[in-house]
This record gives sequence, structure tokens and C-alpha cells, in this order.
Amino acid sequence: MRTALFRAQVNFLATHGCHTVTLEQVYAAMLGLVPLPSKPVALTFGDGYQDNYTMVFPILQAHHFVTTFLYNHRGCGQARLHDLAATQKMSACNMAIESHTVHHYFLPDSLLEAELVESEKAILIHLGVVARLIAYRYGGAIRE
Repeated sequence: MRTALFRAQVNFLATHGCHTVTLEQVYAAMLGLVPLPSKPVALTFGDGYQDNYTMVFPILQAHHFVTTFLYNHRGCGQARLHDLAATQKMSACNMAIESHTVHHYFLPDSLLEAELVESEKAILIHLGVVARLIAYRYGGAIRE
């Protein structure tokens, strides 16, 4: 998405009284643990592309908006992806970081548990936060 279009969409949300929430807040509200603010909007960004840090993050910060960035740590720092320091900064600025697996590919059942455990551990070690949710690749079902 072009920066100008994303900025216009975020401006629209802000000027129409929308409040961004993290996926964890949505989940807690679904369980009846906490209420959501009026006009809640959950934004998510997956895969760790550089523009998540260079474009998305500053625009959201300018509006005091939060989001959930979906993190797959093996790809962190590779070409076109932001590095660990960027992820740490976003986390420190109240952006939620949740698991997006380790390797970002479809997994057979025999590898799934190890993939999820390693991803959760990496988020705890690298960011000091506990991942409570996972976004599986493309939201799809696991394939053998």
C-alpha cells in the first residue's frame, strides 16, 4: 500500500473517533474480561516487512494508535524485513508483538508444536513479552 493511502486511511479512523486495539484486547473482550472502547478497530501487520517499521509505525504513533505486529523471528533482519532492534522499539512503544510462527510456512502436525514453542520463546527472549496469540500463515489450515 502506498504511504499516502495508508496515511489517509489512518487519518479517517482518527477523525471519525475510532480507537485502535490489539488482538489481545479483542480476545479479552470476547471472553468478557474487558470492554472495548467505542468504535474499536484492530489493525494487524504480518511478516515484518521494513515498511512496517519505516512507514506504518510512525504514522500510527503520530495518532497514538496501537496495532499488532505478527513476528516470525527467523526472517527478522533478512532482505526486505526489519531487524530485531526495530521490533524491540515497536514493542517498547506499546505495539503488540504476537507469534507468526518461526519459519512462515505450512507445517505438518509433527512439526507444529516445536514451531509454536520456539516462536513463543524467541519473543520472550528478544522482546521480554509473552506472546499470547498466534497468527498462522495466511490464516489457513495446516497442510501435510
